[in-house]
Amino acid sequence: PSSAASDVYKRQQRWGCKMAQIREPAVPIFAKELSKAIESHVEDREYSPTYQISEVGAKLSRVLVGGMLTTVENHGSEEEPNYRAQIADPTGSFYYVNANQQWQPEGAVDLSQLESTESVLCVGRVRSFTPEDGDKTYISISVESIRSVSENEINQWALVACQNLFRRLSIVKEDIDKLGPREESGFDLSKQLYSIDEFPTNEYTELLYGALQTLAGAKSFSSAPKVEEFSGSFETASDIEKPSSEDQ
Repeated sequence: PSSAASDVYKRQQRWGCKMAQIREPAVPIFAKELSKAIESHVEDREYSPTYQISEVGAKLSRVLVGGMLTTVENHGSEEEPNYRAQIADPTGSFYYVNANQQWQPEGAVDLSQLESTESVLCVGRVRSFTPEDGDKTYISISVESIRSVSENEINQWALVACQNLFRRLSIVKEDIDKLGPREESGFDLSKQLYSIDEFPTNEYTELLYGALQTLAGAKSFSSAPKVEEFSGSFETASDIEKPSSEDQ
């Protein structure tokens, strides 16, 4: 049977295709890439959401993220809770999530029932915030739903996130011709918004390698592993398909 992470992802993809004008697909993405997606874009169409664009072409409105819940705090009141939490993904980087009783009531209820050190999957909308007196942009996730899951489900989610990142890196490195409209738009926007001639592939290849090491059991999920320098090859567990030489 399919894991919960895979099922959620497939449902979100189907919903995104059938109801693109209403609901964006939830994209699996690692925290490091999400935290650096500081440039935003709104399309010239009715009801366009605000997209955060990553440095390597991810076009993000809703995301599906997973990891270990490290903190949960209520910054509101008991009557009107405003929860803020941190989730450490398998590479050790953090997502910052929030749920307000008024605007995300279901997410607030979900967060109120969770405790730190639980493994969770979370679906939510990406938000960016730049203080008036600062030049740093902060990325957070407004929780639509979040629930406790097994570590195996986190690993399944992480594998899908790896596959997505690997495809985008392959597109950058190999100039794959068959791109969907969303992928093509994401890469074009990355080039424009970050004013880059070359994508920062080395940094994200190291991120991918670190995630695969964790999945292979080389590092503990709970130890917030440090990404090592990319060696040029992938170490994989028996249940993870090794990229072919044509894919590297």
